[in-house]
Amino acid sequence: TLSSVADRAGITENRMKGSFTQIAAFAKTTGMETEDALALSERAMIAVADSAAFYDRSLEETTESLQSFLKGNYENDAALGLSCTEVTRNAAANELYGKSFQELSESQKQLTLLKMVEDANAASGALGQAARESETWTNQTGNLKQAWIDFLALIGGVFLPMAVTVVTKLSEVVTWLTENETVVLLLAIGLGTLTAA
Repeated sequence: TLSSVADRAGITENRMKGSFTQIAAFAKTTGMETEDALALSERAMIAVADSAAFYDRSLEETTESLQSFLKGNYENDAALGLSCTEVTRNAAANELYGKSFQELSESQKQLTLLKMVEDANAASGALGQAARESETWTNQTGNLKQAWIDFLALIGGVFLPMAVTVVTKLSEVVTWLTENETVVLLLAIGLGTLTAA
């Protein structure tokens, strides 16, 4: 799911992974089944990518705004390019479910609020903005930064065991030297004698 969103938006998958996981976990806490939570997360990440590109904000910042909005912080609506009042929430809920917003289940509320964000993106021209900006300097440097982090993690995974082995051996040698101070003292005297000669 995330891979298809990343391909559509022109953003590396790992740049979106944290935001996607955050939204999916939140959706699960509202009582959604895993499949529904993933579907909501896919739609949310498309909205996040488009909004971030359109409003010149980071993916993380836009994810925070969207998640806060889905949790019921309606004052955060302007950050997502919409006006969310009781009237607009009720209108969206009636259109989707034939009920007022307050009568909806928690998962229905999340889907209604997400639909409002998607509709606002369509009305403002933000829909598809991430794909349109996929070849821009900002997006490509963001992708490069993530690729570098991924590369360092890969290299670290290869060299870390070797580094741990070396540090372990050094620690054993220092511990042995500390426990055998007589040998160290004799070695120091012997080196001192050689140096003097």
